[in-house]
Amino acid sequence: KKFMKKNVLSESAPPAVAAKEKDDRSQPEQEKKQSKSDKKAVVAKVQTWPEPTVPIMDLYPKGDFPQGEICEYLGLNAYRSTSAEKKELDRCMDTIVKEQREAAEVHRTARKYLLEIAKPGELMIDIVEKLENKVRELIKADYPERGIAF
Repeated sequence: KKFMKKNVLSESAPPAVAAKEKDDRSQPEQEKKQSKSDKKAVVAKVQTWPEPTVPIMDLYPKGDFPQGEICEYLGLNAYRSTSAEKKELDRCMDTIVKEQREAAEVHRTARKYLLEIAKPGELMIDIVEKLENKVRELIKADYPERGIAF
């Protein structure tokens, strides 16, 4: 019997990583060669661990951040799912939602980093300063447009 190894992609993996892994499995060696013009395309980076150093915008260059959990409207707000006007208003808020998804990804990364740097006996002020500096690095803080609170 032949056993095939399943390739499972992480749900929160950046799209470039997931696409590259998927493409590597499906394309023969001859098709993997790229021309010089193809090499100039924007390629997403991969986050470094245990200390994240790649800004979140570089991980998702097209701005397609992970969606997370999507819940349907219930009760009195159920009309928002059926009303064409409300659906269009929700689509108009796309840029705001995109920024919120970026903030959520920064929060996930910062929370994971905090679990690694917080040690018993370390001063709280040192932990907070490290975390704030890391968040500024992850959001590519360019004041006054963007800050630690976005």
